[in-house]
Amino acid sequence: MIDLTYNYLDSDTTNFIKLMKDIESYSISNNYFKGLGEYYYRFGDYYYKKGKYKISITNYRKSIPYFQKISNKKRVADAFTCIGVNYSELTMYNDAIEPYINSEKLYQEIHDTTGLIQSLINLSANYDDIKLNEKAKKYINKALELSLKQKDFESAAYCYLNLGIYEKKEGNFDKALENYIKVETYSTQCSNNYLLSHAYVNISSLFLEKKEPYKALQFANKYFRLNINSKEPSILYQINSLFGKAEVDIGKYSEGIVHLNKAFNNAKEINTGNLIINASSNLADAYKTISKFDKAYYYIELAYNYSDSIFRADNLKQITEVETKYQTEKKEHEIEVLNKNKKLQTLELDKKQREIKQRNFIIYGIGLVLLIIIGFSVMLYNTLQQKRKANKLLNQKNNEIQQKNEEILSQRDEIQAQRDEVILHRDKIASQQKKITDSILYASRIQNAVLPPLENINILLPEHFILFKPRDIVSGDFYWIQQIKNRTYIAVADCTGHGVPGAFMSMLGVAFLNEIITKFNNPIAGDILNQLRINVKRSLHQTGRVGEQKDGMDISLCVIDKDKNQLEFSGANNPLYIVSSQQSVVGSQQSDCELKTEYCGLIELKGDKMPIGVYTTDDKLFNTQYYSYNTGDTFYMFSDGYADQFGGIDGKKFMKSRFKKFLLEINNLSVNEQQKQLEYNIERWMGNNEQIDDILVVGVRFV
Repeated sequence: MIDLTYNYLDSDTTNFIKLMKDIESYSISNNYFKGLGEYYYRFGDYYYKKGKYKISITNYRKSIPYFQKISNKKRVADAFTCIGVNYSELTMYNDAIEPYINSEKLYQEIHDTTGLIQSLINLSANYDDIKLNEKAKKYINKALELSLKQKDFESAAYCYLNLGIYEKKEGNFDKALENYIKVETYSTQCSNNYLLSHAYVNISSLFLEKKEPYKALQFANKYFRLNINSKEPSILYQINSLFGKAEVDIGKYSEGIVHLNKAFNNAKEINTGNLIINASSNLADAYKTISKFDKAYYYIELAYNYSDSIFRADNLKQITEVETKYQTEKKEHEIEVLNKNKKLQTLELDKKQREIKQRNFIIYGIGLVLLIIIGFSVMLYNTLQQKRKANKLLNQKNNEIQQKNEEILSQRDEIQAQRDEVILHRDKIASQQKKITDSILYASRIQNAVLPPLENINILLPEHFILFKPRDIVSGDFYWIQQIKNRTYIAVADCTGHGVPGAFMSMLGVAFLNEIITKFNNPIAGDILNQLRINVKRSLHQTGRVGEQKDGMDISLCVIDKDKNQLEFSGANNPLYIVSSQQSVVGSQQSDCELKTEYCGLIELKGDKMPIGVYTTDDKLFNTQYYSYNTGDTFYMFSDGYADQFGGIDGKKFMKSRFKKFLLEINNLSVNEQQKQLEYNIERWMGNNEQIDDILVVGVRFV
């Protein structure tokens, strides 16, 4: 059962808890100490993976007495190591030292080289965290020597990584780079992508400090490609931080600040003080570079507040006490033996000294008196000389201090004046920005209220998804759904522009569609678009004159007739994609599928090549196309934002051809999973590119 808990620890919490209860019950009833020790140790693992480090520490500590009862020093040492790791995660570095030292001592006793190497690496990292660089180097070099001797290349890579970090902190960039290259070599040799990632991150950071941003960007891209599918906040933090700093140094300020803001959000999600400090400092430097002093001041003040709370002066005192205790215990036996020998020698010496004292008492007495007189005279003379020198130095120091105080006061007044000016500008900008943002947010609430409620959509279309990603707070894309008798009307539209102008146009479109559907009796799809075009042109006073604004919208509109098992479609510049295993189309469209797999094919019903709005003076009527659907068929309506998005390796558009193939690939998934795949795919495609337009995709499956 103890072995089985490893299988369930990450994947099946229910079975894990059930097994743990059985282990505890059997161990208690049979007085089985190993079982109780493993019971608490395994809960330590469980809570560590959950990020509940304090509860994890409690369970590891509870396991130690049971392992000690069965003389299992290996597990006791492992438990101390895990306790130290938990304290390090909590940034309680002073508390982590003692368990690390305890584990080192036990691993030495049982000649466990692998465990000893890990303890030395942990101790080195911990001393580095509290700025004791010499101690950190001492322990990491011990670990490296053992790793190379054992041909443990993975541990050697860890050691070279830490050595590179230490050399970089001391400004030895060339030595640091040599160590990072060794990390890349050894981690590649043992296929450890985690260490390889750290090598790329540190090399990129090193080139940033050397003011070589293009080289830094090269290794940041290597790190990104190695972790391209990761969603871990810590990895996303590194990617965004490296790209952001390199882009700012190159001069791509807007792109760099976008990445640095993402890194700051990643750091807050991880909730680690050091990461928040670094992310804040990077943003402050970037805003300072482009003279946005209000934001620079905000982030540098945030970094200062975090850094002030992490390290305290009492850390060094507590850590020194723990190490002294360990060194004292280590030498107790040697001191005890020396004391015994010393006592024997003392007895013999005492006997001889008594004889010598009696013989030379008079000589020593006279010599002592003479020495006292000479020593007192010399001491008195030296004291007078030192006082003269001290008074002279004190006067010089007082003059220097007074001069520096005057300079500091002058600088303080100047800094205070600059700070007041920055705060004034910051408050003014913040007030204006808040008014604008509040207005747009209020407009967003109005626009969202106009869109159909999710509860109504779920009733009308049990199997559907809506992927809606506005580029700005408000959107020029909208979707619309209504039910009249047994006919369901669905529309997806892309209005002229995006943001606030597009949002006004989208609300106008929703209002006109609601008016048309109630005014006319069960209109077909093409008639709805004809009437919608009339309303838009009339409302915007469009006559077709040269130079006149040609606002309008592209739209695809479907009508589901459940009595006839029939789908009506009409489109203004927008098509409709249908994925069907039956591969049949009724009406004016050809029956051959554009794309096929073994199980289904994709059919494209093309819309008319004209918009809703002014086009020509001789407007043509919109056509209505028909498709007889079967259970399991799925149709997709969309704006052009998805296909037009720039990204990928070459920074090109996604294109409709790739969009069709992707819809065909994911069609066998549920509609909810299709939405997730579409969203994940476009996010990965965009990469570091900005979203250029509103994105809207609606999928409906017939059931």
